[in-house]
Amino acid sequence: MSDDRIELSAADVPADVPSRDTIVQLCDDAGYCQNGLCIEVAGRPRFWVKYGAAITLGEARTQKQVAEIANADPEGVVGVPEVYLVFSRGNCRYIVMQHVEGVTVESRQSSSGKYAEDDLKAVVAAVEWLLTLRMPANTPPGPVGGGPIGHDFFLECQSTRVYPTVQHLQDQINKLVAPQGLSVDFSSEIKDGLVLCPSDIHPSNFMIDSSGRLFVIDFGCTCYMPPSYVAFSFERAWEPFMQMVVRRVKFPQSSNVAAMRVAAGLLVVTGNNSLGK
Repeated sequence: MSDDRIELSAADVPADVPSRDTIVQLCDDAGYCQNGLCIEVAGRPRFWVKYGAAITLGEARTQKQVAEIANADPEGVVGVPEVYLVFSRGNCRYIVMQHVEGVTVESRQSSSGKYAEDDLKAVVAAVEWLLTLRMPANTPPGPVGGGPIGHDFFLECQSTRVYPTVQHLQDQINKLVAPQGLSVDFSSEIKDGLVLCPSDIHPSNFMIDSSGRLFVIDFGCTCYMPPSYVAFSFERAWEPFMQMVVRRVKFPQSSNVAAMRVAAGLLVVTGNNSLGK
């Protein structure tokens, strides 16, 4: 349709990707109480479409970038679904990606609530690999290509504004916590660049395919941030699975976390997620 906005298209979009009208109709039929749909081609699962009004272009761009890096090594510790097409119609965005034949780590949990040791090790290895990815220090904090930050520091894990530089983000936090005699300083820790921060380490976001390879399948709360944001997420982990994972991941603590905790708490108290102007 002419009112579709084609926001991202891979150079090698598979020829059997359905038309946008077909994709939208299938998602309409499935309903909007879910954010994903498997599309079959010739009777076999072929594509996964993540859709909804809250889906961001930044998420798609970040997933595409990480997929290109991860999938360049078929023997690597982690895979990521390839992103083929992103478009918007009305207020809904659609990310058309590779369908991974497998099961989530969450679904492999035992009836007693335990996770297999091999699954935990695989997720730890994947998280540690993600933490090796960097962007230059002058990159705007957030997803690839810019946009609102998806991170649990913010209300509903999403900033309501875009921060052009780390310095700007730092200044806004410091304005918020100055009355408490606190401050943050990200300058020294970003000398090696911004780090990819996976702040939503939930078992449903990791899938193991038929060959046993682990895939990271959700990038809604994964952005390039100062390392303190990784330390913040790890320290405040409340979900049991994430707690088990982060205890095993080697990542330095940060003296900025105390002030960040106060800032995050003030965002909750005030109900204001903009963090500055």
